[in-house]
Amino acid sequence: MKIKSILLVVLLASMQPFFAQEVKTVTQAEIKTADSLKVISNTLDLEKQQAEAQARSENEKAVREKLKSEKESLKDSKDRERDQKRLEKNEKKLEKEKKSFEKKQDKIATHEKRLSKTKSKKAKAEKDLAKRTEKFEKRKSRGKLSEMEIEKENIKISKQQIKIMELEKDIEKEEKRLNKLR
Repeated sequence: MKIKSILLVVLLASMQPFFAQEVKTVTQAEIKTADSLKVISNTLDLEKQQAEAQARSENEKAVREKLKSEKESLKDSKDRERDQKRLEKNEKKLEKEKKSFEKKQDKIATHEKRLSKTKSKKAKAEKDLAKRTEKFEKRKSRGKLSEMEIEKENIKISKQQIKIMELEKDIEKEEKRLNKLR
C-alpha cells in the first residue's frame, strides 16, 4: 500500500504541470487593445442609446402628430356637424317663411275675392236701386199710386240705400285688411 501511495504521489506530481493553469502575462499592448475595445463598445453602446433615444423621440413626435391630426379631424367633423345643423335650421326657417308667405298670399287672395264680390253686390244693388227709383218715379208721375204704396216704395228704396251704404263700409273694411296684409 505504501508503494501504491508513493506511486500515486509521483504520478500526481508528474501530472501537475499538465493540469496546472497557464499564467498569462498581460502586456501593455494588450491592455491598450482591451481599453480600446472597451471604448469602442462603450461608444457603440452610447450610439445605440442615442439611436434608441432618437427613435423614441421620433415615435413620440409621430404619436403627437397623429394625436394632433386626430384632434383636427375631430374638430373638423364637429364643425361639419355644426354647419349641417345650421343649414338644416336655416332650411326649416326658410320653409316656415315660405309657408307663412303662402298663407299670407292665400289670405290676400281670399280678401280680394271678398272685395270683388262685395263690389259686384254693391254695383248690383245700385243698379236695382236705380231701376226701382225709375220705376217708382214713372208710376208716381202717372198718378197710379196711393199714399200707402208711395210710403212702402219709399221704405224699400231707403232699405236699398242702407244696404248700399253697408256694402260700402264692407268694401272699406276689406280694402283696409288688404292694405294691412300687403
